[in-house]
Amino acid sequence: MSRPMPTWGVAPLDLNEAAMALGISPAELRALAKKHGHYEPRGPVKKVFYPEHMQKLKYVLAPPVAQTPLEVIRYHVTERIPAASLIEFESFITQEFDGNIYLIRCNDRIKIGFTTHWARRFRVLKTACPYPVTVIAVMAGNRTLEQFLHIVFENLRRHGEWFDEQGELATMVAAIEALPK
Repeated sequence: MSRPMPTWGVAPLDLNEAAMALGISPAELRALAKKHGHYEPRGPVKKVFYPEHMQKLKYVLAPPVAQTPLEVIRYHVTERIPAASLIEFESFITQEFDGNIYLIRCNDRIKIGFTTHWARRFRVLKTACPYPVTVIAVMAGNRTLEQFLHIVFENLRRHGEWFDEQGELATMVAAIEALPK
């Protein structure tokens, strides 16, 4: 099942244009697309690439230097918050954690949540969500860090703890997904 078409109205790049923008050959992009499905299918063969796909492919081609999802979050969040808040943010991510922060995807939405019982919470989410749920990351955390992330991505909030996978959140998620497994 393909994800719904982006609604922001940017014309997609075809395979040759996307390959040129990424600095690789069309053959290399075809091989990359087989392994990483960051494109929108058009019929049985044609693929088009929107900016969100290009961001993800750039991360696949040049993975971030971070080694853990929390390091990726630290990098992306510290770029977006005022300098005065950096000390507070660093205290959030260096304190004792009493549970797990998780990021999951359902269609084009990302849920940023907190739980003290991940296995039980994931079973509930899989059952409650009408579409397939993909785990992006589960890491040690606490409610304060979860709420901090909610504030950072407030402009992308759709409903409750669900956020549109766009902009900086999409870039951060792509970086997390590009981490070595």
